[in-house]
Amino acid sequence: MHPQLITAGLTDIGKRRDSNQDNFLVADLTRSLQVANSSLPLSPGSRVYGNPLSRLILVADGMGGHQAGARASAQAIESMVRQLLETQDWFDISDLEQMDQFALHIDRLFRSTHRSLEEASRSDPSLKGMGTTLTLVYVSWPRMIVVHAGDSRCYLLRNNQFKALTKDHTIASQLVSRGELREEDAASSQWGNMLWNVLGGGGVDVRPEICTVDLREEDWILVCTDGLNKHLSDEEIYQKLIGGGDPHYIANDLIESANAKGGTDNITVVLTRVARVVSDSTSEFTKPTTTIRERGSQEPSTDILTPTTTIDSPKPTST
Repeated sequence: MHPQLITAGLTDIGKRRDSNQDNFLVADLTRSLQVANSSLPLSPGSRVYGNPLSRLILVADGMGGHQAGARASAQAIESMVRQLLETQDWFDISDLEQMDQFALHIDRLFRSTHRSLEEASRSDPSLKGMGTTLTLVYVSWPRMIVVHAGDSRCYLLRNNQFKALTKDHTIASQLVSRGELREEDAASSQWGNMLWNVLGGGGVDVRPEICTVDLREEDWILVCTDGLNKHLSDEEIYQKLIGGGDPHYIANDLIESANAKGGTDNITVVLTRVARVVSDSTSEFTKPTTTIRERGSQEPSTDILTPTTTIDSPKPTST
């Protein structure tokens, strides 16, 4: 059985920035072969594709200045995609053993991408200190893996319960967890924009946070940069999602609402609805249900969550 995943992606420059340093990608991973020669009516060089095996979502929020931030978020996504395509072993993450192997594989890719950003930063003075958050969502029905570093977020809405699957890797969040700062004061704290876990940014290493979720029909998955949750509370986001409807309309509504409340940062929203499960004999999963639209100027409960978190304290990086 395969789900129909309806995904909408939108990025916006916001109201206060002169460039958009966010980047995102939504893609379906498929097996394919390239024809060299055949007696069949297939032209040399043409490709034959199998059904999509998984959906990949990547969201990155760059930092380090006008040029460096946009470069960092774009390079991180491009590096992850290239490595996935070159090394993908087509893990069946419905199998728990293969899921663990795949999680370790993605962890290695995060670390490799971190090193590539640091190398680029050292080789070009204009890119000094560049870094990026990165949130990766990999859906292979019925399981989803979320791998995350930074303060972009992934949420799950199920049966009227709205839960953040990721933690913000900020100094403020650490202070809240230690009881040294009230949660309601974290966003306005001087430590709210200080990240201790990102790709690049001068850190010694990146420590990806990993969780897995068994999905169900009518789940909603939201991945966003902090330009959204800076202005909209979890309750306000929940109220936008709970009525259901077209993910494209809801994503746009979230963007417009964040802008209406100040739009002080770039805003990226990728929203997915698990519409229903259809039989293998249909082609619903292969229909182009992903819409990507860019706006603004763009420059170079415990029953649903099983987290495995690694927390360290690399060099703090200011967003």
